Amino acid sequence: SQGVGIYTFNQMIKVMDNQMPVLTVPANVTVNIGADCQLAQVNLAAATAQDCQTNMLITNNSPYATSNGANASGRYPLGVTTVTFTASDRCGNVTTATMTVTVVDSQGPGVICQGGVSSTLMNMNGTPVLMLDVDDFSFAAYDNCTPSPNLTYSLRRQNSGSQQRVTQLTFGCADRGSQLVEVWATDAAGNTGFCLTYVIVTDNGNLCTTTGNGGGNNTTGGGGGGTGGTVTSAVIAGGVFTENGSEVENVEVQISGTNPFADVTGLDGIFR
Repeated sequence: SQGVGIYTFNQMIKVMDNQMPVLTVPANVTVNIGADCQLAQVNLAAATAQDCQTNMLITNNSPYATSNGANASGRYPLGVTTVTFTASDRCGNVTTATMTVTVVDSQGPGVICQGGVSSTLMNMNGTPVLMLDVDDFSFAAYDNCTPSPNLTYSLRRQNSGSQQRVTQLTFGCADRGSQLVEVWATDAAGNTGFCLTYVIVTDNGNLCTTTGNGGGNNTTGGGGGGTGGTVTSAVIAGGVFTENGSEVENVEVQISGTNPFADVTGLDGIFR
């Protein structure tokens, strides 16, 4: 408009916000599943965002979060869940970022041995041999996530100097007497547990005779030892362990009879 000595003009100034919010999300986390192998409680820090505006909106898309806001804490299942956070400054500027929640099974199976095995050497092509499979041992195994029929089982001779586990153990003349054996179970996640049992290796057929012609039990004269095979002594051994396979020491073990037996388990849980 114009007047006497006056001139005016209207100017519109628009202030635009085209700067994206700076979004910070929690670090990736890994947690263990619960004993029931159902869900794991995961506690996360809240996501944060910086922008010229203070009235920010932050959401998450996790189906397991307690709420869909800046905090994605909740109960998560086994496996990897990718959580996407979104920050909006309400001016149309949007930033997204992701993090992962990994829930794993790190609990090994519980294995309980239920007594040992006593068996005799057999003649295998002229060699005294005793072969025992996993199924020859009496034990029970359970796991929080893997059903017992789906566990895999293996054996290892304790104090053998080898960490290798096998499905069949072989014994010979040098192994006569009591031998300690570990029974192992492995779940679907690769976690393991074991219990300790024993094998009493006998030579009822006198197969381990080194000299003489009579077939007796370690006879040294010709023609002697015609019958043999009578067991005059035996070794009683075993171990005491928790359901998780941990050794239990200072447990008194007693056996009554004509020749009573008593012992206390050592640091390794073994008595003999």
